[in-house]
Amino acid sequence: MAELSFREKNILVELLKNCKVSDREMASKLRTSQPTVTRLRNKLWQKGFVSSFTVIPSLSKIGLGLMMFTFFRRIQENVRKDFKDWIKKNPEIVFSSEGEGLREDTLVIVSVHPQFDAAEHFLNDIRTRFGEKLGGMSSFFTPVRSTIKEFNLANVVEYHITHAPSESSKKKS
Repeated sequence: MAELSFREKNILVELLKNCKVSDREMASKLRTSQPTVTRLRNKLWQKGFVSSFTVIPSLSKIGLGLMMFTFFRRIQENVRKDFKDWIKKNPEIVFSSEGEGLREDTLVIVSVHPQFDAAEHFLNDIRTRFGEKLGGMSSFFTPVRSTIKEFNLANVVEYHITHAPSESSKKKS
């Protein structure tokens, strides 16, 4: 991880907790000046530590009651590009990544749906478009109201940037 100053780390954590916070409010909370916060916020953006500011809505309040994790294995090479393009364009998919670990699965899709029949339609669309070229597919459904911990990067980033060894201490070892 690139080196961040103490103040930059604090500003990044505060932005993760509430990206709507004004520079003036953040300066007061962090006991620094508003121009310093503005300068460091812009620096974080320019260095690529912040890629976007967004809202995480209450899925159930907007009618999305089901989250689905779908795992794929052995995707045939001749369909890989078309499948990835379909994933990127599909508005129901909120996250997708290649990886490994679960059985022989190599790709995961996280999607949200109003209810089970819409999720089933989503899976049938995948089967119709890509069929056996995907090898295997399995899904895990979860009602959004059964969420134990909401998606929140603030705690993990705060922990990581306060507990990660600095570049200077890595060079000493």
